[in-house]
Amino acid sequence: MDATPADCPEQTGSGFSGSPFNPAFLATIGIKSFDLQPSVPRCRTNQSRSQMVTREDREMHAVVRKFSGTGAKELFDLLEAKKGDIEALLRKVKGFTGYTLMRTSDGGLSVTVCKDKAGTDESVVVARDWVRKNASGIGVAPPTLSEGSVILHLK
Repeated sequence: MDATPADCPEQTGSGFSGSPFNPAFLATIGIKSFDLQPSVPRCRTNQSRSQMVTREDREMHAVVRKFSGTGAKELFDLLEAKKGDIEALLRKVKGFTGYTLMRTSDGGLSVTVCKDKAGTDESVVVARDWVRKNASGIGVAPPTLSEGSVILHLK
């Protein structure tokens, strides 16, 4: 999503006011046409399109679930074996954007990104219910949760 005039109030026409790419400025120095135009409004930065933080990104929310200790490695063995089931469940979460499941030296962690906090809250319930139903015999402790607003989400 490109930056909009509301995101970059200094953007006017096909260039930025006060910038050497502004057609009015170019006309004052005798240049009547100019082919090079910024492909992505940059709002005074040199960020590429994939690095720009949009309004959508600022509203997104993420939750990290970290499992460690007794039963954590066994849980991640089960999660790996059932990853198709996990994917199907999480894709049903309203506002779901992305999910990562990662092994660590003492267990593993998952990261869920949704369009808002309501989505990550729902994902926590879905994950908890799945573990209770499918891994209660493993004896894994509840995960440590960390959550917050997304600053940057690259796709």
